[in-house]
Amino acid sequence: MKKARIIGLLNRVELSENANEIASNPREFRTDYTDIFFEEMAYYIRGARVWRLNIKGDTRSGKSESAQSICFLYRQEFNKTVRKNLFNDKDLKKKLKTSKIKIKQIEFTSEANVHANQADYLYDMRQRAKEKNLIFGQINLIDEARELEGGLGSMTENAELRNINNIIAKFCPSEIWLHPKKWISQNAPYGLIAYKKDEKRRENWLKCYKMTSTPYGDIPTFVGWVCLPLHPFEDHRDQYEDKKNEWIMSEINGNVNPRLRLRFEVGRMLSKNKLFSKLDAKGRFVANIRMQKSILDKMIIKGESQDFNEEEKRDIIALARAEVMENE
Repeated sequence: MKKARIIGLLNRVELSENANEIASNPREFRTDYTDIFFEEMAYYIRGARVWRLNIKGDTRSGKSESAQSICFLYRQEFNKTVRKNLFNDKDLKKKLKTSKIKIKQIEFTSEANVHANQADYLYDMRQRAKEKNLIFGQINLIDEARELEGGLGSMTENAELRNINNIIAKFCPSEIWLHPKKWISQNAPYGLIAYKKDEKRRENWLKCYKMTSTPYGDIPTFVGWVCLPLHPFEDHRDQYEDKKNEWIMSEINGNVNPRLRLRFEVGRMLSKNKLFSKLDAKGRFVANIRMQKSILDKMIIKGESQDFNEEEKRDIIALARAEVMENE
């Protein structure tokens, strides 16, 4: 095993913070695990398996930069696999033929592949699936994954994210999830902690944990350090920072929950349905609540809207009724 250069970079405070790790895993603490980490990434790509990672770390710890570097290195390895047809399953293209998904080289851009949170990612994936624009093996970065906020539909939204990932797993959607304090996504082979910047060498060092799945949840085992150089794509870095600044300003200005915005849009669409919005001479709805719910259910069945839980449907119908009355 190669010795990790970071050992010489750690100050007294950082060594003290890691005293327990040094005592319990002395060999791993001195190990540069970078090569093995990327060998496993290549193994996942060639096996047409989802490469999913969690990265946590404090602000300015380098977690966003590290995530971008991994995405670019993933793109490089994936495109090499496509060019040289190095997939372990040589009949993979044939198996995907009926899905209208072509195996081709991928891109990684701030505009298309960096998402503010899991809701943003979920709705983008659903829209791509609807437009038959899913790209095999595409990697996405979810910049600041949120914990459950407890709002209407939040549990449903997270269940939908798990479901859509299970459904489209055949298309190998790879992901990197960021969060300041915890590892968000399940079924990730590794969890990383952005820990130390080497300003002189322009590198980020991350503590690397191998995740073992058990009936009681994922158990992390410290295996060493991963060293990631800063990526050389300055235009991408500028676009990424601009996008992130927009998200920050939206949060400061009271950014609306994406799920609420979606319910409002569906409610507005529902209000334009002639049967739903028809009023009698006294200005009362001809269709009762039960009939109006059937109209919403029909829209969902026809694929005009995504599905919602029962509480959300009541909220959508109320929004639609209010929209009709407001426009009278």
